[in-house]
This record gives sequence, structure tokens and C-alpha cells, in this order.
Amino acid sequence: MINKRLNIKELKCQLCVIGGGISGICAAVAAAREGISVVLVHDRPVLGGNASSEIRMSIGGARDMRWREGGLMEEIFLENAAHNPYSRYPLWDIVLYDFIKREPNIKLLLNCTCTDAECSGDTVVSVDCWMMPSQTWYKIRAGHFADCSGDSILAPLTGALYTSGREGKAVFGEENAVDSSDAYTMGNSILMQLEHTEYPESFTEPDWAEHFSADSEPLKHWTRDHSFGDGFSTNFWWMERGGTKDTIGDADEIRDSLLSLALGVYGHIKNDHADKCSDLTINWLGALPGKRESRRYRGAYTLTASDITADRSYPDTIAYGGWPMDNHDPRGFDNDGPGNVCYQVPIPYSIPLRCLYSANVANLWFAGRNISVSHEALTSTRVSATCALLGQAVGEAAAFALRENVLPRDFTTDIVENIKRTLMLRDAYIPGGHIAHADVMNGAVISGGGENPEYAAHGDIRGADGGAWKASAGDALTYTLPEKRYIHTLEIYFDSDFERTTCTDRPWMGGSIMNVHSPVQTYRMSLPRTLADSFEVTTPEGFKSSAAGNIYRHVSVKIECEASSVTFRLIKTTGEQTINIYCAELT
Repeated sequence: MINKRLNIKELKCQLCVIGGGISGICAAVAAAREGISVVLVHDRPVLGGNASSEIRMSIGGARDMRWREGGLMEEIFLENAAHNPYSRYPLWDIVLYDFIKREPNIKLLLNCTCTDAECSGDTVVSVDCWMMPSQTWYKIRAGHFADCSGDSILAPLTGALYTSGREGKAVFGEENAVDSSDAYTMGNSILMQLEHTEYPESFTEPDWAEHFSADSEPLKHWTRDHSFGDGFSTNFWWMERGGTKDTIGDADEIRDSLLSLALGVYGHIKNDHADKCSDLTINWLGALPGKRESRRYRGAYTLTASDITADRSYPDTIAYGGWPMDNHDPRGFDNDGPGNVCYQVPIPYSIPLRCLYSANVANLWFAGRNISVSHEALTSTRVSATCALLGQAVGEAAAFALRENVLPRDFTTDIVENIKRTLMLRDAYIPGGHIAHADVMNGAVISGGGENPEYAAHGDIRGADGGAWKASAGDALTYTLPEKRYIHTLEIYFDSDFERTTCTDRPWMGGSIMNVHSPVQTYRMSLPRTLADSFEVTTPEGFKSSAAGNIYRHVSVKIECEASSVTFRLIKTTGEQTINIYCAELT
């Protein structure tokens, strides 16, 4: 018999993450930084999923920029601002690649597709993956698995409970749900980016492309505006189809239809709007559709639209959302009416940990657009920056589960509180949350220059209550302890200008991190002028650590010694004379 698997490699790790989109990246990095060995499997040549150079969907999140997502998502933004200021997609690919490759606890497998899984009872034991370029089969054994694939590939492979389609009103009592449940979903989109040239350029669409005129009904609706007048731009999200089909099983057919649609729309723009668009050309056209919806896992809890609009809180809240319930018609472009309908949500609203692990597979986590939510709730939770928070939460929670040797369904209140505190320490804000002080802070006396140094000790990493230590170059903050104590770290949270007013002259463009619009507009993104560029941390016992050229909002300074006091001194800012320092926490 011929052995069809000549090249087989076995890998062992503590956590295997399937899917290298934004949620998978954050899950892998969060766990790895807690000392967990991670294998990250991604079926594309570049990381980023819907936000990658292959698809180029914008990274959306909380619509109120004051509630922009922190943690690993903000870290990625700041690195991109520092190393890719003109938002070039080839460099964006490298920023994400470097974000993973520099983590020693992560083994990255690109161009690698998960094809099978082995279970023992209700526990996943291993997955099989095929790497096409090297023609290699990988068998990956792990203690826990996180499905961040978007399409929930591990659901059919493990027997995990999942659903798809739209629930009717009677299922969850959601006001805006359809009357009766159906299999329809939001569709897929192929994007393109146009740019102006120095000369007119003609275009004739191929015979297989669709043909449109100024009288074509779908193109008349304002949600599909393509006028390009007076500086107008779009990212062609409305070139959408597939919601009335199976967005997984019919993916090839949907892609072909979208390519036909995209070239037809471009031909219409060039030929029916020649007065404004004769100098436009295609800078980039996607070959891979971006998906909004397919399978959704069933977890220990299912978040609904009613939960969101009621602004419910949960004892296990570990993330938040803030994108509107942005519901796309399953007919997509072929609907003559609006391409989408938005319903406002509280900002931020809470998302519980119970939405992120399987109801029936003991060691299976998930993060991204496949979490345990209703269709109506998914219309808000699906966007990439929210998915980043979900991924970071899964990485931290899985690390706790592995260290404590406990399954997520058996998490105690104490474990959940420790996960929440760790997420806050890692700059992932939880609605209403303040960092609970470690014992080393008991009895500490705070003193310092600047304005309101006492605010640095209030445990609020975002200054949500309006409080911050306002410091200028030369100002210092000192924690004096009642006696010498062993100190692990000083965690510092600067102001990275979530509203982006000091990063660019086009803050609204900075909201999406990358330039996804057409026509392509060149603008420069800089680091916020509100950060600390240089600072030092000292103790009377001789410890000293200094930093220069800092680009991060959250900085962790390892001290790892006994000290009677700790002093932080600001040496230089990134631009502003006075900056906000929201929190400085000893651990």
C-alpha cells in the first residue's frame, strides 16, 4: 500500500491556536507571554485574517474612540505607527509577522490547514494539519485548543455544539430579529482599492463580468455611494454576496460571483462616471473574500442582542464591545434597499467569559466572529478590534486553566477574578474595572511632582473617571513602603491618545489603523505625542532601569528585588509638554 503521508511531524504544546487573524494573534501572544507553549496554525501565507493584506477589511471596534480597545490591539497599532507610518500593506504584514515571531514560546505554521481532530471522550487530544508548500502533515498534541479560525473548523471535527443562520424572534426575544429562524447569514465581500493616476486610463470589463449602468437599482442606494466627488472615498464593503448561500460550502461560487461584481462595478465607475473617474485605476483587487458570518459555537452562555441593549453586567465579564449592531441584508448587493441597517449599543457593553468556551467539549476555546452569540449580537461582536479583546481574554484564560490544571467549566470565582485582574494588568480594560492592588501596595505612601500624583495609585488604567497624574519632564512619582518588600514589577499605563488627535491630521482615518479607502489617500501616522519617550525607575537599594525611545502605552518594568521605595521619573515625552499617566501599579 502506498503511504500517502510520507512527511509527518509531531508537535506538542500546551495551547494550539487555529487561525492567525487578529483574535488568533492576540490569543497566541497573551498565552505565550504567560509562559505557555503555543503552536499557531494559519491557513494563509500572511497573518491578520480579514485585516490582512489579502482581504483589507478595516479594524473596527467601539465607535466612541474614547473607548478604543487597549491591550494587545493598541500595542499592534503603536508598533504599526512607529514602523509603518504610511500604512503600506507589505509592511503591515511584517508588523504582524514580527509580533508573533519574536515570541519565543510560539511556533508559527503558515500555509497550514487544520483537516482533522482526535478526541477522547469530551476532550480534544490532537489535530492534524496539512502544510501545502512543504507537503508536510503535522499532528499537534495540546492540552487546550483555541479555534480562532472564524469558520469554527474544530466544531464539525470535534462534535462541538454550534449553530448558523438567523434566530427568529421567539428564540431569544430579540426585538430586531427576523420573524422565523432561517439559514441566512451576512455575506462575503471582495474589496478593491483605486488610486488616481497622472493620465486618463480606459477599462473594458471582461465578458464574464457583470455590466451596470447608471440605472442599475442597487447602485442607486446611498449605502453604495461611489460618487468620488469632493474628496469622497469608500472601501467597497457593499460589494457583498453569499448570505443566501453557505458562506463556507459555497465559498468558491461566491468568490467568482464577487469578482464578476467587482470588475462590473469598476467598469461602471470608469465608463459611466468618466467625468470624475477617468484617471482612476485599480491599485489592488482582492482574490480572497472577507467573511462576516458562518458557524457560531455554543458556549456556556449565549450573548444576545437583548443582553447588549440592556447593558447587562456579568461576574465573568472579560471583554467589551461597542460597534453598532450592524446587520447586513443576506442578499447583499442584490438587495435594492440598504446594504446594512445599524442599531446603536451601549458603549462599552460587557461580554462574559462563558461565551468563549464550548458547552460540550471540555478543553475547547474560541475567539473572533465564531463566539457564542446570537446572529443579532454577532452583528456587533464580529469586528476585528473587539475580536482582539476576545482573543487576548482566551489566551489569558487558557493560560490559567493550564497552570491550575482546571477546565474552564470548573473555574471558581477566585480564578475568574485572577483572570480579570491579569487582563487589566496587561492593559485589556474591563468595563467598570480597576486593578485590585497587590499586597505589596498595602500601606504605601505616594508622593511626587506634577499634578494629582495620587491618581496614579487608583488602579484605573484608562482614566475613565477623569483621573490621571499629569506630569512633565523631570517630574517623579515615589511609592514609599512601610518596610522593605519584594517587588516583581512596576506596571505603568501612559496615554496613547485613543482619539488619535496627536497621531495624524486625519483622526478618522487613523481609526482603522490601515488605509482601506478608495481612492487611496496617502497620509502619515505618527506615534502619539502623549506618550513617555524616556523614563527611569530606581530604588534606594541600587536598582535602576531606564528606557528611551518608548513607543508603548503599557510598560512593565521588571524589578525583582526587595526595596523600601520605588521612584518613577519622567525624562522626556513624545511631544506634549505635559502628559497623562493613568496608573502606576506595583506587583
